[in-house]
Amino acid sequence: MSLLKTENLTFIYSVGTPFEHTALKNINVELDRGELVGVIGGTGSGKSTLMQQFNGLLKPTEGKVYVDGVDIWGPGVNIRDIRFKVGLVFQYPEYQLFEETVAKDIAYGPKNMGIEGEELTNRVKEAANFVGIKEDMLEKSPFELSGGEKRRVAIAGSLAMRPEILILDEPTAGLDPKGREDILRRIKEYQKETGGLVVIVSHSMEDVAKYCTKALAMSEAQIYMYDDVEKVFEKTDDLVEMGLAIPQISQVMKELHGRGIDVNTNIYTVEKAKQEIIRLLGGKRA
Repeated sequence: MSLLKTENLTFIYSVGTPFEHTALKNINVELDRGELVGVIGGTGSGKSTLMQQFNGLLKPTEGKVYVDGVDIWGPGVNIRDIRFKVGLVFQYPEYQLFEETVAKDIAYGPKNMGIEGEELTNRVKEAANFVGIKEDMLEKSPFELSGGEKRRVAIAGSLAMRPEILILDEPTAGLDPKGREDILRRIKEYQKETGGLVVIVSHSMEDVAKYCTKALAMSEAQIYMYDDVEKVFEKTDDLVEMGLAIPQISQVMKELHGRGIDVNTNIYTVEKAKQEIIRLLGGKRA
């Protein structure tokens, strides 16, 4: 049974008004434990709206959302409990920090779950450590931190609730390359350690190619494709037509092929490109 599933999911903003807009159209998808899913698509494709459906911030106009087999809008279901199971970290989540200290901000979610005492303290320290927040920073005001540090605190607040499903909407937006790399590496480590389901919305094809196991491509309020990253990135021409920028290394390999060099164009990471070039050189390293 899938951990997260949608069934004929449709969502329309401002129904019955001149501003009516269909953001999601008949979405059917199943996401499983143990996956790190990258969600890609152009602006307005429905990515963020779908993420908010996953944890019940938005209610479907039609269709259903299931978490671990439970219809989250079904009779007797407490949507608050669902939101503890499905952690959602918004784009630029640091703007949502409001507590006096870093520790209190991280503790806010689990505290509302009824966690207290030593367990609460341990969860805060564990989550802070996971995202690279040092213990001596826990009593600082979050407003004294850099932008990257604030981002880590916001993500730690979600991790501290230990959700079965963690959703991050553009978690690296606005970060420098080093900060982006570090955040994504830690997210991947978290997914491997917990064995749960992590979903990342990203505009970076390079990041999805490098860190994710599956890719969900959206276009015009619908799912174009959901499959292993390799299979989705095979459709490079279609992705470009959807307005997405394929990984730079894929562009390089296509250009080499266009110049008569017999390289595999289904390459989307630098590591795979290196292996392909070594193959062309007869297995010899320069």
